[in-house]
Amino acid sequence: MAGEWIKWTCGLLEKPEVLRMAVALQLCREVVACRLMRFWEWCDANVPQQAIREDGTACVKMSPSRGDNVAFFDTLVATPGFADALSLVEWIRFRHDGVELPNFGSHNGETAKTRARNARNQRFRRGKEAESQNEEAKVSPRAGDKTVTRGKERREESATRVNTETQDAVASIVPVVGKQPRAKPFSRPAVSDVIAYVLEIGSAVDARQFVDYYEANGWRVGKNPMKDWRAAVRQWESRRREAHDTGRVGGQRAGPASVETSAERRERLNASSFDFIERAAAERERQRASVPAIGNGRGEVPAGS
Repeated sequence: MAGEWIKWTCGLLEKPEVLRMAVALQLCREVVACRLMRFWEWCDANVPQQAIREDGTACVKMSPSRGDNVAFFDTLVATPGFADALSLVEWIRFRHDGVELPNFGSHNGETAKTRARNARNQRFRRGKEAESQNEEAKVSPRAGDKTVTRGKERREESATRVNTETQDAVASIVPVVGKQPRAKPFSRPAVSDVIAYVLEIGSAVDARQFVDYYEANGWRVGKNPMKDWRAAVRQWESRRREAHDTGRVGGQRAGPASVETSAERRERLNASSFDFIERAAAERERQRASVPAIGNGRGEVPAGS
């Protein structure tokens, strides 16, 4: 017996051989994989190491009758047709003196298990070495190296000593200069983004007009590419309010000065609606006056017709 364990290969359920066996046996892949593990468990317990050739093929002495061997393996895993499915994917070959198991030594047998244990131990040692190196990197030279001379320690302390009062005084006068963060690349906003920002700042800028305006000129401010569209929205709002306060009518220039506020838009629409209602009422009165009165029997036409 080669050991008290056998290896389950990752991705076993996705192997083409397992899929073909599942179709042939009309079973799900999980059931086929379980039957295979039972079969390989028997092989691992009954195939001696000397029966495995250099190419990994194992030769097992069994009955010279193929039918007997097929019935044996079908009974072993309690699945009729299992041995024929194994032969179909070439994971077993029936010979006149027994069976052959191709590539059996790659994953089973004492040699394969020794390789697996060595690989696992090597990974474990590498992990421990990496952890040890990380721990050593965290340890300061003074705490980790006991051979540092006292003179060297004094020189290091003298070189690294800083006058804290002078440092505080300089820090209060001279600002700390660091690396400036890199500006984020400009991203063109969608109409929904502009609408959300307009509602956030309480602006009356028309988001659709804003996006269409800058889509038309390639998102440029003057001759320069735009860097912050939110700042542009605020600038539109500022110009809109300036134009509104000075009584300026929209349409004099493209951009923020021609933007109509929501209140102005409602007032314009209401005025148009009232004009339409008044014209419709006048038209009905005119038509009613031109029609003769009904029911007086004389066909008289009302005065003013």
